[in-house]
Amino acid sequence: MDYRILKCTVLASLLAASGIIPASAQTLTVTNGLQLWLKADAGVTAGAGGKVTAWQDQSGKGNNASQTAIDMSPLLVNDAINGKPVLRFDGVDDFLEVADSDSVSITGDITTFFLVKFDDFDNYRAVWAKTLANQPAPNDWYTLLSSGIPRALRGNGTANGSAAGTLLTHYVGGFASGGRGVDPMVIADADASLLIGTRADRVTIMKGDIAEVLIYNRALTAAERRTLVAYLNKKYLYGNIDPSGDPDQDGLTNLEEEDLLTDLTNPDTDGDGLSDGDEVHQYKSNPLSTDSDGDLLNDAFEVNVLHTDPTKADTDGDGFSDYYEFHLLTDPLDPNSKPKKTTANLFTGPDPGQGLDLTGNFLYALSFGTDTRDPLGGQIHDALFTADNVDGVTVVASQVADNWNSPPNVDPSLWVNFGNSPEQQVLSSVLSSIRWSDAGNAIDDQDHRAVTVTFSKLQIGASYKLQLLFGERLWARGFDISINGRPVAQAFAPYQWQGGFVGPGASTSRTNGVVLTHSFIAIDTNATVVLDGRPVTDPAMADHNAIINGATLELLAAAVDSDGDGLWDAWELENFGNLNQTADGDPDGDGLTNAEEFRLNTDPNKADTDGDGLTDGQEVNLYKTNPANSDTDADGLKDGDEVNLYKTDPLKADTDGDGLSDGLEILTYKTDPLKADTDGDGINDGTEVSLGTDPLKTELPTVLTNIVIQAFTGGDPGEGLDLQGNFLYAFNVSSAGAAGKAGDADFTADNAPGIKVTAPFNIPNWDAPEYGDSPADNVIEKVTQSIRYGPTMRVDLGGLVPGSTYKLQLLFYEKCCGNRGFNIYLDGVLLAQDFSPPEIQGGIDSVSSGAVVSAELLTRRDKLVIVATVNGRTRPDLDDPNAILDGVTLEILNLVARPTIGLTKEADGKLTITTDSTLQVADTVAGTYTNLPGKSVTVDPKAAGGQKFYRGARP
Repeated sequence: MDYRILKCTVLASLLAASGIIPASAQTLTVTNGLQLWLKADAGVTAGAGGKVTAWQDQSGKGNNASQTAIDMSPLLVNDAINGKPVLRFDGVDDFLEVADSDSVSITGDITTFFLVKFDDFDNYRAVWAKTLANQPAPNDWYTLLSSGIPRALRGNGTANGSAAGTLLTHYVGGFASGGRGVDPMVIADADASLLIGTRADRVTIMKGDIAEVLIYNRALTAAERRTLVAYLNKKYLYGNIDPSGDPDQDGLTNLEEEDLLTDLTNPDTDGDGLSDGDEVHQYKSNPLSTDSDGDLLNDAFEVNVLHTDPTKADTDGDGFSDYYEFHLLTDPLDPNSKPKKTTANLFTGPDPGQGLDLTGNFLYALSFGTDTRDPLGGQIHDALFTADNVDGVTVVASQVADNWNSPPNVDPSLWVNFGNSPEQQVLSSVLSSIRWSDAGNAIDDQDHRAVTVTFSKLQIGASYKLQLLFGERLWARGFDISINGRPVAQAFAPYQWQGGFVGPGASTSRTNGVVLTHSFIAIDTNATVVLDGRPVTDPAMADHNAIINGATLELLAAAVDSDGDGLWDAWELENFGNLNQTADGDPDGDGLTNAEEFRLNTDPNKADTDGDGLTDGQEVNLYKTNPANSDTDADGLKDGDEVNLYKTDPLKADTDGDGLSDGLEILTYKTDPLKADTDGDGINDGTEVSLGTDPLKTELPTVLTNIVIQAFTGGDPGEGLDLQGNFLYAFNVSSAGAAGKAGDADFTADNAPGIKVTAPFNIPNWDAPEYGDSPADNVIEKVTQSIRYGPTMRVDLGGLVPGSTYKLQLLFYEKCCGNRGFNIYLDGVLLAQDFSPPEIQGGIDSVSSGAVVSAELLTRRDKLVIVATVNGRTRPDLDDPNAILDGVTLEILNLVARPTIGLTKEADGKLTITTDSTLQVADTVAGTYTNLPGKSVTVDPKAAGGQKFYRGARP
């Protein structure tokens, strides 16, 4: 039986939740604030034929439900789930009524749980409501037509719509799945009865079973919500599930999973990369949290990569969290390895004790952005913030965003604001604008894909303190930072240091920033800072565009060489603790003198400063690599491994010039970094990877026919889309989730089994197209109101049968950009050159039409790869930097049955091989196969002649 618990909580606005849960009895312990409790195993009055006329409230509030019309009464059905009864509603006119009372007139915080089973979603399926009609509505809990998506109305905000105001969070299976807005000013009681199974206008109607309903007039805590789920689990779950079983094979029994609230059918409930059983029994981590110790590192990353303790934020107990040490490049397993020269911390204002050091002798204090913006900067204590084009400073960045954190079209209350004093206002202006670079823009040269800041006029041997100031606005961004050629931070994500997206409009905080501080002794008259997001691979950081808001450079101490040995005192004291070394000494025996180590910014006490397997002397004198950077060419491989293991060039990121870095070839694609075309099919490895073909295997190309590019005007027949047939896939491309069924195409979310969408950006509410009022039109409207996008995006679809024919449709709706255009490839074959959605649909934001690209395809593979990319465009007028995609369908036209092959051992020890197709034989598994005369052959495995390989094949 497929029963579903829907649990919803409202915190002065709303939290909602749903999950399929079912199972042995338990006592309800969470009763504080309980205003209505209906359960089918208590207080039910049923007349002739089992028709329910009354359902007694078990909360003690006297909110009893009743129905006087027998033909509109639900049916009491005993032993429906785990021996427990349910009330069955007919989907026509059955409902129960609870009289209006103060205790159920809830307009503030609310939590509701209900265990239900819907027979279908052919209509809007109600659970309970206290409203006269559709939104704005005080309380209206139901599922959407066709899709069955749970919907919870509260004021004018819904779990599937957008409205300004207090945050509404929707939970699925106990986990937050998304947020929307809700306006609490609209929440007012309707002075109407509370109805079970419908609402006052009868638009929503229950068809199916209701076992239990609970309503609280407060927001339950997370622990209380878990207790409620456990109560319902134990009461309804184990009727037909073995408590000792382990269907998902994660090492936990069903009983253990029920007690832990983990998913019985998912071996990794929280999706962190560790199985539930391993988390519980081996690592003692939380199977319901991807970050058990709250240190902002994924549990699996801690276990498998860092080898840190996922239950302990500071594994080595040195006072610095594992997160801090990983990102600032010290060892989280060694208590003696601590950040010294480089630190990072939050700041909350300009004054002492608020996180910034703005007293001292400042050579530079910079506010990044154009020098014409207002406000520009100003004095904060000893630091005079100026424009970033002052004498002595050079900035290389492809982009600038003035007033980025204080946009003029946004309510000023949402701007970054540290306070009203002159110093606080100057700091606010510094954090308002940025320089940044587009890491993915193939048009920019390599230097402009990073942000580089060079400070000149330094005194060699003097001591300096550098502060880099960041204030994120809206994006999950990460980038690496190097100073004077030496990495100081990796995957540095300002939004994480600032506390995440907790500000207005789901932004970061508007009252803090993060500063990275680095102390150094000048080895040159220039100091260079490079911020580059391209090496970042953390999936939590989808944005790789580096930013910088502000910077200060302070002189701490002038250069002194008191003993005249050619080594600056500050450097000697920092590295040796005394002045006894000489310029030509080599205490670490790496082949470099102390003078050379100072000039190269290496460690004179460590023969291999960067730990890449090559001594500093080898790097400088033999291989010409950077002894302060373990990966000189930034290809993902250590210099020592390139030289000694892979024989690749440590100075060249792509040794064979095939478009894939050496690291990607070795670590990801398993191709030959010394051979541009690993499989020898005439197409280099980089091209094959980018277009979705296999660089390790020569394959027949996918054949495309009947290519059609046209507008569509809705989801019904004759409106431009083909939604009739047998669909292997139909899905909505965005985080908006399932859209419902249009024709025969049931549009799922884009993370359904078999689907993988890779795109850097997502907009769940792109626009509001209006194709019509039919159910199919409404579904296609939802599909095309959201997008994923990026310079290049990719869709991988599995489960295809080689030799079969399919029909693909790609759906687009253009809202904004008449200059958008991109190329589309299927399995590396060009489907559409310079495709422009606005040109096909009849202009931007056309409301009533979209664009579709369709083709029939004959595949030789078991998967399909779709790539949309701005790379390779030929029309100069199509210069928008992004490709988009709204929806996809893949219809089965002709499915070829795979050949069977069987093996039978005969009584005499011989083997009989049979197939239902043509039997073929070869001397090697990859050799040339020849046809045998029949569909079976008997062989003697002991006979001479060597091994043979047999297969079944269809023509």
